[in-house]
Amino acid sequence: MCRVMPGRSLVLATFLMMAANVSAAWTTISASSFTDENGIERFPACSQGDTFSFFVDEPESAEGLLLYFAGGGACWDAATCVGSAQTDSPTYYGSIWETAESLDVLSADVDGSGAGGILTTRLDNPYARFVKVYIPYCTGDVHIGSSDTNYDYTLPSEAGVQTAPSSRTIHHRGFDNLLAALTWIRSHLSINDFGEITVAGSSAGGYGALLNFPVIRESLDAEGADYSIIIDSSNGVLTNGFVDRAFGPSKTDPGVWNARQNLHPSLAAIPDLDASSLWVTAIKTVARRYRDTRLSQSTAAYDLVQSIVYWTMKAVDQGTYDPFVEPTQNELLLLDLLEWSPKARWAMVSTALQAPNYRYYLGAGQGHIHLLLDEASSLFPTTNYFEEDSAMGVLYTDWLHDMLYNNRFLNTDWRNLTCFPNCL
Repeated sequence: MCRVMPGRSLVLATFLMMAANVSAAWTTISASSFTDENGIERFPACSQGDTFSFFVDEPESAEGLLLYFAGGGACWDAATCVGSAQTDSPTYYGSIWETAESLDVLSADVDGSGAGGILTTRLDNPYARFVKVYIPYCTGDVHIGSSDTNYDYTLPSEAGVQTAPSSRTIHHRGFDNLLAALTWIRSHLSINDFGEITVAGSSAGGYGALLNFPVIRESLDAEGADYSIIIDSSNGVLTNGFVDRAFGPSKTDPGVWNARQNLHPSLAAIPDLDASSLWVTAIKTVARRYRDTRLSQSTAAYDLVQSIVYWTMKAVDQGTYDPFVEPTQNELLLLDLLEWSPKARWAMVSTALQAPNYRYYLGAGQGHIHLLLDEASSLFPTTNYFEEDSAMGVLYTDWLHDMLYNNRFLNTDWRNLTCFPNCL
């Protein structure tokens, strides 16, 4: 189904005249334990066991539903889950920093920075009038885990005095948190009223958006709705060691996240693939199973944050990872230029050749995250949702607009776009 909507010039003009009439009012929804449809008891929580809450914004005359997964790294062994948490550069964020009030500010764009990106009520945002459900990230498991895993880690000695081992239980409950949100959505929103349903995520949230999409689609199966997925700054350049630790090396070993049980049957074999083909296969599988769903993937060509994550995976696999020692600029530059970037770019091109309902947007530079201004990574370059146009001169917001409303016409911006040859 393809709905014809007002052109972008009209939308922008309407924004200039009427933006003051649009506002956001986010509501906090706290989750508690519950029994799912399969009789499994679920325990929503953040990594330290604190309460998990998600956020909802319901504008009047909503045009669709946006389910957005936040990012924030990952952890998969004692050094990343316990050791890194003691540093200024943890590999994951274990608590929720967002509040309904902070999301109100982001959505209203009071400082003009566009930091709220896809969440904003600015009418040059194609999602301005969608009901938005924001899934925070605080579990280190890319929104797919269901475990309470104990990690033992010995911190470096101080002044020759050996430090006692530190033991910490990490609640990898990302999937349980999602199910709590889906349960609320089914109970409080009229799914069949939505003409568009988009599942989106940035960084770790992009993995959650794709891997959980089959479960979400079956849970939120609306009559006559168009579906889309946005995978932002989540390019699946992984290592086998990471996959084995997180998902387990076999069906009898659940790994530290206990995530295999949460994967839809169509994706059940994904963790057993070689890491080099895992993500492309996952995207292709979802694209082919749901041929009526549009899949969009975007990244900066030399995403520095994703390169750091890949560097960490390699170091953990080699047994050389020390959370208290950061990689040098030269190490990161070489890894970014020679390994991460070529692998990420080739994966997008090869996916496009195999999935006709998939498009990619390859932007220039080292920025991380297109859908929101990544305040959590303020030390790194960032991109701007409303100003990004480094892929063949097409605005990122125009690209998403056409994904939603103009994706089946010859004259569309929703096509495979690249910054090449000016990607630096």
